[in-house]
Amino acid sequence: MENAIEIAFKTVEENPGKRIFLLSEMIHNPQVNADLSQHGVQFLQDTYGKELIPFDTLTGDDIVLIPAFGTTLAIEKKLNDIGIPTEKYNTTCPFVEKVWNRSAAIAKKIIPLLYMVNHRTKKQELLFRMLLQAPLQ
Repeated sequence: MENAIEIAFKTVEENPGKRIFLLSEMIHNPQVNADLSQHGVQFLQDTYGKELIPFDTLTGDDIVLIPAFGTTLAIEKKLNDIGIPTEKYNTTCPFVEKVWNRSAAIAKKIIPLLYMVNHRTKKQELLFRMLLQAPLQ
């Protein structure tokens, strides 16, 4: 978490005059989030994912920090489509990434198993195929 905070304040320091956003809280520490706000960092979403600032107001010149607990692939793609690179400003904790990756691996094993256990219908088969082809978010 300290690395995420350090990256956030370093980004503010190295980019005077640029619009800098956080997807939502950096960490679960109100004081750190308040300090970032006082330094001009704006929050795109609240902690429940409710949009505070519309994504369509962002431009490729803006900086968006990914918080320590990460984001979804869908949001990452949305930012990349706008022209906002996410790699440099991704502060996701390595331990959080490990949990996300492990969860995805487990889900890939469980979904087919659940499908095989349930009675198959055309709707179930279609849903199952769609789930296997959709990227995990």
